[in-house]
Amino acid sequence: MGTVSLIGCGALASIFVQNFGKLGNEWKLVSVYGREGKSKSAFEERFGLKVKTDFEDFLACSGEYVVELAGAGAVKETCIPVLKNGKNYVCISIGALADSHSLEQVKAEAELSGAALYVANGAIGGLDFLQTLSFSDYPYSVSIETCKNPKGLEGSPGLHGKLLSKTEREIAFDGTAQEAIKGFPKNVNVAIATQLASESEQIQANLVSEPGRASNEHIIRVRSETLNATLSFESKPDKANPKSSVSAALSVLALLKNLSSPIRYF
Repeated sequence: MGTVSLIGCGALASIFVQNFGKLGNEWKLVSVYGREGKSKSAFEERFGLKVKTDFEDFLACSGEYVVELAGAGAVKETCIPVLKNGKNYVCISIGALADSHSLEQVKAEAELSGAALYVANGAIGGLDFLQTLSFSDYPYSVSIETCKNPKGLEGSPGLHGKLLSKTEREIAFDGTAQEAIKGFPKNVNVAIATQLASESEQIQANLVSEPGRASNEHIIRVRSETLNATLSFESKPDKANPKSSVSAALSVLALLKNLSSPIRYF
């Protein structure tokens, strides 16, 4: 049996715990870390789990895999200490490691401790394909377009206070993945995951606001001399957190299942 600890007690963490039993007896959830507040109280009442608020206390009794479902701030606070403690770190908010300095720090700590950082698919899939692409002898380009309802983009720093149209489709952002994650930190973790998995120095990222849209859509385009591919993913946003997709939490469960399964898919 593998042991898991969870960082986060919000909407995505709730989806994770709600579906955790589907892993059967292969995994056990041993602890949860979060901050004081309404989300913590609601989480504890709903699931009957005690949420630790002292990180050092949490780390001392954490499982062999620590799952992050709490956002970029949590990754910056907890990733390196978890790896330093010899525990594996499963991450969906990979945008926190968009800059090369942070990523190199994580790599160095993982190599020293023997632990690993696992990047879950999150709201997309195909990271295995993008890894395969990185072995190509031919140049290739990768881009990603994300389409969301303006409600899921409101308040993002990249809008600089601008109000998105409630009636017209419009481009909310057009630039690089690194620029996108700075301006829309809760919306485009998938862009950074795509860039890192494809081992591209830089990829183009577009963010489209589409009023009336009931789903989040991510379209990854790969172009090269020997291979063209278009990967399209569409999922419902989480009702409790429209900036995130339900599949983001479920992808972590799929990752854990793959790690413990006698047949593994890459």
